[in-house]
Amino acid sequence: MSSKVEEKIENKNGLAFIKEVAKYFMDFLETDFHKRKNPKRSIQLRSNNNLLIGLNLNKYPSFNNIIWKAINHAFEKNILNTIQKGVYRTNIPKNLLDLVKLQSEKINNKQITRILEQSADEIEKSAALYKKEYDQALSVSLEAVAKIIKTDLVLPFINNLEKPLENLNLGDENNIYLMEEELTSILCLLLENKISEILKLLLSKEKVDIPKQLKEVFEIQDIKSNISSFFESFQVGDLFAEIYEMERNRTILDKQEFYLYFCDISFNKTKYPIFYIPFSVGKQSDLLTIEFDSQVYINKKALEYITQEYNREKDKKGNLKMITERIIYLAQHQNNFQELINEILSEITNFFELDKNIDLSKPEPQVAKSFLVRVSNNCYIALFDKSDEALVNDYEEILKLLSAGDSVLAEAFNNLIDDFIHKEPKKFDLEIQEEWNEQETQDKLVFQSPIPLNEEQLQILSAIKKDDCKYVIVQGPPGTGKSHTITAVLFNAILKNQSVLVLSDKKEALDVVEDKITETMNNVRTDENFQNPVLRLGKTGNAYAKILSPISIKAIINNYLAVKKNYQDLEQNINKSENSLKEDIEAEILAYEEIDLKEIHELFDLESYYQNRGFPVDIDEVLDQPESAIELEEFRKIFLSLKDKLIIDSDEKEKESHFFELLNFRLDEFKNISNFQKYLWLLNFLSNTISKLKERYGTDLSLILKFEKFGDNNLEVLKGFIENYEKEKNWLFGYLFKKAKIEKLNNEFKKSFNLSLPFEPHQSLAELKNIFNIFSFANELKNKLDTKYKINFDYLNFIHETIKDEKVLTLLNDLQKLGDDLKFLNTNLRKYPNTNKKLKIDLSSFKTFCDNELIKISNLDFDRLVRYINLKQKIEKDFNNIPTLNYAEQKKNIEDLLTVKMTHIMDGRLVEFWNQYQSTAIALKRIIQSKMKFPQNEFLKLKEAFPCILAGIRDYAEYIPLEPEIFDLVIIDEASQVSIAQAFPVLLRAKKVLILGDKKQFSNVKTAQARTDINREYLNNLRDCFIRNVSNEPTKLVKLEKFNIKTSILEFFEFISNYNTQLLKYFRGYKEIISYSNKYFYQDSLQVMKIRGKPIDEVLKFSFIKHDGKKELLQNTNTLEAEFIISELKKLKDIDSNQSVGIITPHTNQQKLLVEKISKLPEKDYFYDKLKLKIMTFDTCQGEERDIVFYSMVATEEDDHLWGVFIKNLEDIDKEEEGRIKVQRLNVGLSRAKECMHFVLSKPLDKYSGSIGEALRYYYSVLEGAKKERSVSEVDKRSEMEPEVMNWFYQTEFWKKNKENITFIPQFELGKYLKQLDRTYNHPAYKVDFLLVYKDETHREHKIIIEYDGFREHFKEIDEINEFNYQDYMRDEDVYREKVLESYGYRFLRINKFNIGNDPIKTLNDRIENLIKGSVGKNNLISHIHQTIEGLQNGEMKECPKCKEIRNADDFKDSSLISGYGRFCKFCKGYVPTRKFERKPKTTTIISSDKICPRCGSKMILRSGRYGKFYGCSKFPYCRGTRPY
Repeated sequence: MSSKVEEKIENKNGLAFIKEVAKYFMDFLETDFHKRKNPKRSIQLRSNNNLLIGLNLNKYPSFNNIIWKAINHAFEKNILNTIQKGVYRTNIPKNLLDLVKLQSEKINNKQITRILEQSADEIEKSAALYKKEYDQALSVSLEAVAKIIKTDLVLPFINNLEKPLENLNLGDENNIYLMEEELTSILCLLLENKISEILKLLLSKEKVDIPKQLKEVFEIQDIKSNISSFFESFQVGDLFAEIYEMERNRTILDKQEFYLYFCDISFNKTKYPIFYIPFSVGKQSDLLTIEFDSQVYINKKALEYITQEYNREKDKKGNLKMITERIIYLAQHQNNFQELINEILSEITNFFELDKNIDLSKPEPQVAKSFLVRVSNNCYIALFDKSDEALVNDYEEILKLLSAGDSVLAEAFNNLIDDFIHKEPKKFDLEIQEEWNEQETQDKLVFQSPIPLNEEQLQILSAIKKDDCKYVIVQGPPGTGKSHTITAVLFNAILKNQSVLVLSDKKEALDVVEDKITETMNNVRTDENFQNPVLRLGKTGNAYAKILSPISIKAIINNYLAVKKNYQDLEQNINKSENSLKEDIEAEILAYEEIDLKEIHELFDLESYYQNRGFPVDIDEVLDQPESAIELEEFRKIFLSLKDKLIIDSDEKEKESHFFELLNFRLDEFKNISNFQKYLWLLNFLSNTISKLKERYGTDLSLILKFEKFGDNNLEVLKGFIENYEKEKNWLFGYLFKKAKIEKLNNEFKKSFNLSLPFEPHQSLAELKNIFNIFSFANELKNKLDTKYKINFDYLNFIHETIKDEKVLTLLNDLQKLGDDLKFLNTNLRKYPNTNKKLKIDLSSFKTFCDNELIKISNLDFDRLVRYINLKQKIEKDFNNIPTLNYAEQKKNIEDLLTVKMTHIMDGRLVEFWNQYQSTAIALKRIIQSKMKFPQNEFLKLKEAFPCILAGIRDYAEYIPLEPEIFDLVIIDEASQVSIAQAFPVLLRAKKVLILGDKKQFSNVKTAQARTDINREYLNNLRDCFIRNVSNEPTKLVKLEKFNIKTSILEFFEFISNYNTQLLKYFRGYKEIISYSNKYFYQDSLQVMKIRGKPIDEVLKFSFIKHDGKKELLQNTNTLEAEFIISELKKLKDIDSNQSVGIITPHTNQQKLLVEKISKLPEKDYFYDKLKLKIMTFDTCQGEERDIVFYSMVATEEDDHLWGVFIKNLEDIDKEEEGRIKVQRLNVGLSRAKECMHFVLSKPLDKYSGSIGEALRYYYSVLEGAKKERSVSEVDKRSEMEPEVMNWFYQTEFWKKNKENITFIPQFELGKYLKQLDRTYNHPAYKVDFLLVYKDETHREHKIIIEYDGFREHFKEIDEINEFNYQDYMRDEDVYREKVLESYGYRFLRINKFNIGNDPIKTLNDRIENLIKGSVGKNNLISHIHQTIEGLQNGEMKECPKCKEIRNADDFKDSSLISGYGRFCKFCKGYVPTRKFERKPKTTTIISSDKICPRCGSKMILRSGRYGKFYGCSKFPYCRGTRPY
């Protein structure tokens, strides 16, 4: 057989299975599997909990007449829209009320004992018969017990009331039967939990005293109380009061709506409505408002069921031809609605062979009957589940198309089967986590999203982006931001031009998502009430008509055009803002990396050293100068050089050297540096003189060395001798005849000069003349010297000695270099007057430069001092270099820009839809408004216009065609409450599916209550079909089990999810509030983001009521607890509280009691409107949150039925009947509060048993434990600085001005919160934290964590930093955690001794005020866009149709036209030359890489020295490595 043929057969077989699944799911939606396979919508007047849920309008004839008028006029709005108090009344026969009381009194213990004994026998029989089938045993037992109670108790009671009931038009056999059934059900409910418990004991072979056990819960007083309550409605004679009671009951029950039932059909003693229409009820003082829906439904399932049973009984064939649709659209039958109803009723009359036709024109009671069927024109007001008709129609369409061989649908379903059954899902969990881990910190913190996101939410977005990641599960514990996540995913899809459908079965969940979308978009709109193009299908008051109103369309177009004009700038702004913030974060990380705890430790060691010894310098003065360490080093070097060059130490006495003798130098003659600098100038002159002599005389200069010595006095003597020698010398004979004179002159010459060489002077006259000229030239230079430079030494002698000895010249040159040193001293020593004084340096005494304390310090001590200065300045600089980054506001700016972009995309899609399909848009507006049958072929146009569509899970199928992959993404919220039966058809419509829910919260209530035996029958059929057509492999049969209607869509996806994650960040309340759920349900995995800034006893409260022990009139109520809670509500009103309030109780009767009591109070409107009061049970509070939640636990020591509500032991979840729901009640109910949980109890804590007792005691232990923690007024004994920080704060102007609005908490344990974000995190011991909460004049709350780094105190306790106790001051992950907290509204202010400055009070004040003030204002671009929008709205600007540019009105002026204004702008007409501007290319700054010391490998620091900038080692002075700058 070919592969194609095999594939075709396989597909065909797969479709057989799909059909079976569709039929199974459809039957469940129509019947609930609650009472065999009977249709679920039947007429009921009381619920199992004895709540009024139905009202026969025969009781109020005048109102019944108006109802029929409305029906016959297709529910025109002007016929019935209000019900006034006291207008519609009925007379109740007094004997009925007396008779009910009398009959109740007749019930006796003997009768009850007999009932219980018979029931015990039946329970034992069931346990014996179904030893291994608990569900079957329970079902059979409950039916048997119900039959006993009905026969022995209910029937005798009702029989005695028939006559009075007939007087109320309620005495026909069907009404009586309904009454019997409902009262039986209410009484059976008292026994249901106990029977379940007994059966489990019996099946585990334990002995049980069954009658005794049953009597515990079936006491005579409770029976009488329930009967009395059941007949309460008959005592009410006002329609207003009864409907108002039903409205209260609607708030008590979950997912219920009001319906008007008209015309009923009875079969087998059960009544079903034939037609029904939903309506809403509103209350205005003594007036109820009524608004009918625009669709009437036909109870098709009931009619089909009765037809089938009737045919079986009568052995005939056929069906009702007219009932092919479930929905009648009133807008399409305004003129023939009565005729249509008549035709349907006529067919029913004919088919069931009724004795007459019902005349719809007559409202009086009419009954048409045959042997098996009765039809009447009775009308009822009823509460019932929200309608599933659209989903049932969807399944009918699926079955119809598959049977007709629709290949597209068949292929889509086969693909689903492949995904669910045959394929192994590709997992992305690890890949997504690894990608996240590899990201840089700045990339984790800066991303493109219009709303803030946390780590898990960003990873969810990453998963959805993956091509093969089709099915994503997000587990969302209470308060972890599921709605926020949905909104983020929506926005992300819109930015990518994708289409998204969001579904939920809870209207409130969709409301929250819609509100979040609207709030985000309106943040960047000019009008906070702007009608955004977000489509909500199926919701009352659908927004589609509002979106397409002329005002809204014009506003959307104006917004679109304004952003379009600036779109390029918008894109650039987003990119630049993103890059800037990333760079700022990177700069902060790099700045933190510069801080080295080892250096801080070293600094404190040095401080300890100087603490007792003191500093040799004025340390504050020195630290104030940024280059003081280098300057001190230079001072010391110069001083030592001066001492070395100017002073010779010998025998501890000062002795001038030969050089200084030549210069006649006396150190103490110099008063100051200026004097010495003049002297140095003179030395410079001498050096220049030598140079000039050498230059002029060259080698002849050595002639002067013939003299041993030569001084100033010798020059004239030499001159005299030369003259005498010349005088004696004859021009012809020379000295021939002058021997004696010459000899005498020579002797005198030798006597006058100490010659170093033996020679006769008269023979060297030429040389003597040269010597004379040399010295004379030197004198000439001297004579040119400024008179202010006085030479007080033998000038020529110095010249002679310098020529004679090169060392003198070297010394001379060395001394000249002192000029730069002295200039340096003269410039810089003046910066340190106090230090000079300490070091005994006197700028007016040059001698002190050679003799001071700085010179006397040892090298080791000096290096220690320089190291201290260096470290102190570096660390202070490092801390001050940390950027002041307003991360939250900068990120908010990016979010706003992205929101503008997103709104532009949404606006653009609607504008395009409006421009292309205006007539279709208007037609759809009328169709949706009127709730006419939606033309699904037009949906694709609607989808293109609205990338974001929200709908109820029960409504969407009415609008959205059954087409595969019509949406890029389908999101299902509160998925644990959505049955696979409800969600299955939508999977076909999605390319990808995102499921959000929580297995630890409630599942679908209806599926949980479905009868096991009926469900098992369907599952067996499904399994057989699967084995025949799909596979008999064991692993695939296990997967098949997920097709059970009791499976939520969340559980269904577990086998096939490509990515599965849990939201971890908890936002709703404080850690103490969620601690129970976190510990017992989520393994302490939740990370609480809300930091408690108030005392624990304002968060957890226990009020113990002294109960009087009296039996309540109604079981499971506690009047004293109700009255206490009401008194607390009144206290909140007295202080005009704006906190929202919820009341949660385990029992419906207590909920009803509270609702009734509060409804009678004059303050009720304040409670419901201002306090947003909602009264709930543990079963109906899922999805709700309130600031304050009161828990009325009802139980007293004498009467406690909590065991039936909560599980005994959390471990027995699978052992106890309804164990899962009983456990879920705890998690759901105890996680609703945001600010305060207030437990109201009527017995001591130790008297509460089971899991609820453990939970209550747990919260009490948390309360007591938190009280024992360090008091808010205490400070850390380890931290000497903490009281000082508090003292600084209390002296700030900020505190003084705002103390009434400030909460300041020392000892705030930030580390506990940070450890939640990272289990490996350990809060540094040196950090002391304070929490500052300030509420400004706009009531905005500013939360600032002030973190003091108490390094000194910490390092006192540590001998040394080593690899075991060393850590970085701030790592990348620390910065990430801090920014995460900042993004949730917590700003950080980090102070320590290095950044607090000289005026800590002012510094702290300024920094707090700067944080509160904020630094990032509204984005200029957004402001410009808003101006453009306003210009378009008021006519100051408009779009030129030619160039499509937005121009000012003046740009359209044209004097050549009659009006003075043209249609085209002057630029298009060529009146104004346009210039193209070239954008300059963006230049990038090159940042040099880190320099490393060539000696020790440490980091280098850019320093400024005497000779300019250079890189110096950070370990200076211990390492003196340098690099050129």
